[in-house]
Amino acid sequence: MPVIGHAFVGIITAHEFEPGGLRNRQPLRPLARALWVPALVGLAYLPDVVTQVGLWIGYGSAKLAGHSVPLGLLAGLLIGIVWARLSGGSPRLLSALAVGSILFHDLLDLLQDTDRAPFWPITERVIGSGLLALPNRLSGELMIFGLPYALYEGWRYLRRRSTARSGRRPSSGLIWAGRGLVIMLLLSAVAVQRVRGDRRRQMNLAERLLRSGQFAEALTAADAADRWPSPANPGRADIVRGEAYEGLGDNARAEMFYLRAYQSDPENFWAVADLAEYYASHGTAAERRQRSAPYVEELRRRFSGNRSFHAVLDRVERAASRVH
Repeated sequence: MPVIGHAFVGIITAHEFEPGGLRNRQPLRPLARALWVPALVGLAYLPDVVTQVGLWIGYGSAKLAGHSVPLGLLAGLLIGIVWARLSGGSPRLLSALAVGSILFHDLLDLLQDTDRAPFWPITERVIGSGLLALPNRLSGELMIFGLPYALYEGWRYLRRRSTARSGRRPSSGLIWAGRGLVIMLLLSAVAVQRVRGDRRRQMNLAERLLRSGQFAEALTAADAADRWPSPANPGRADIVRGEAYEGLGDNARAEMFYLRAYQSDPENFWAVADLAEYYASHGTAAERRQRSAPYVEELRRRFSGNRSFHAVLDRVERAASRVH
């Protein structure tokens, strides 16, 4: 996600639709006016806030729900109506701002990532371009988002005139409180992203340890990577755990984690592939065929375009045909 970029978008939106300005003639109550910029910045981050809170309380589909376009439309409309009642603003304008902020967040994420399912729960089809993927996200974002923001602020300074604003002006204390909230939101987002980066490195370490046959160490690294706020897709850590336990000979736990990974993220090719391989490798010949067949069929039906599809089917067929 563009961490700093979302904050810049929220601030620009707040400035362009400032209460009493050209695009928003209707004034707000003093407290709502002071919280105008924090409110728009908060809306710009809302999908990520929903995702992280959901993951923190154990809701496995939080990332899908937080970045769902249909749910974002509904949430934006409800937020706009409540916001208007509390602030005295226009329900139509505030609903449009809430919906627009949420959906623009989703658009930026689609441009940066390749693993989004924006139309969940209607469909879990994953799309994304990765166009804005940045090797060093914070410094890269300062270039991509910070420079246009600085130019915007310079242009805004030049165009500003002394114009009377309708409604009471908020006190300086409220103004500084609002600015403090914006800073807190930005610092919180940066801190969470930093921790997510550490978790990402731990997950990569877990997978390297798994490939090298260090199964116990891979389990430890996977447990560390799976703590909140984890950047991994749902089930990724459980796939590592399942393969590690299978490598250690603990088939009961391996099966449990494979199934949990599949239940957490059925759109993950490897969650389905590992179950197919696992069931094709354990039990009698009849059991291997019978238990692996549903997952083999699912691979054929849904993942035939995956570049590892044929290699996985070959391994499944060899395991299922093995004579004990």
